[in-house]
Parts: sequence; C-alpha cells; structure tokens
Amino acid sequence: KEIQIVYNMGRKFAAARLRLGMPTRKAGCPKKGSSMRIVVCDDELDEVEAICAHLKEICKQTGIQAELRGFVSCEEFLAYTAKNYVDIVFLDICMGAYNGIDAARILRRTNETCAIVFVTASREYAVDAFDVTACHYLVKPATPAKLREALHRTQRLHHERRTLSIVSNYIN
Repeated sequence: KEIQIVYNMGRKFAAARLRLGMPTRKAGCPKKGSSMRIVVCDDELDEVEAICAHLKEICKQTGIQAELRGFVSCEEFLAYTAKNYVDIVFLDICMGAYNGIDAARILRRTNETCAIVFVTASREYAVDAFDVTACHYLVKPATPAKLREALHRTQRLHHERRTLSIVSNYIN
C-alpha cells in the first residue's frame, strides 16, 4: 500500500491526482473563490426555515458568502447532494422513515470532505455521529449562538480538509 500526502489544492495536487489516474476535481466541486454551499435537511419545514434564517443572518454578519438550500425530504436531499458538491450540511437525525446517520453515510460515498452538523432532538445518536466524521452535534432547539459556533467550527475544519488532502493509491 502506498499513501501519498499532498499539501495545498493547487497545481501539485492536480498533478498528483493525474499521476494516480484520478480526476483533478470531483464533478460539481466548486472552483476556488466561489461561495460556500450550505444545505439544511429536516423533516419539519419550520425547523428548516428557522435554521436557514439564522444561518443567512450569521453569514451576512460575518461576511461569509453562502448559497443556502433547505430540504424537508431526505430523498430530495440525497438526490441533490449526489449531483451537487456541498460544503456544509445541517442534518436532522430522526426524520420519519429516514435516519440522518444513514443519510450521512450515503452522502459520504460522494462527498468525503463536506462538514456535517447534526441538529436533532435526541442525544442518543451522538456516538454514531463519529462514524460519519460529523464535526458538530447540536441538540434542538438550535439557537443562533449554537449555529454560529457550529458554522465557524465547520468552516475552519472544512478549510483544513481542503488544504491537507490525503490521496491513497493501493498497489497489489
């Protein structure tokens, strides 16, 4: 097994990915300098609207350029994230037929670097959140202060993940 660590997302990264036979950029991945894509998914419309409103205000206050999308259907959320790169996901866990942990596992198949924040009424899934490398776990109600803290943490972690990428190539 050979593991190559590549620093920075510049030319060296693209060249290393090409040498390994990998695409230089995942489909739908935004170009440098574009706004962050933030997605909120909860089965309750009131929660989606409240979280989106708080995040919009926080982004405005802090100067973060962001594209916000909200979903009340886990199926629509997964269809969107399968075709579009997202930077940060605020995801409920208990959503009727769907479990947010399972949705995060599906999301990880197409997007390894997005920051996942669980926003849920239950504390019982906190340990399971580590399995999908969630970077924050909020218990409802999601106050503006909690969302601000989560957004800043995810933004910092997301930047670190984009700066240090691990590219692995398995040799038999």
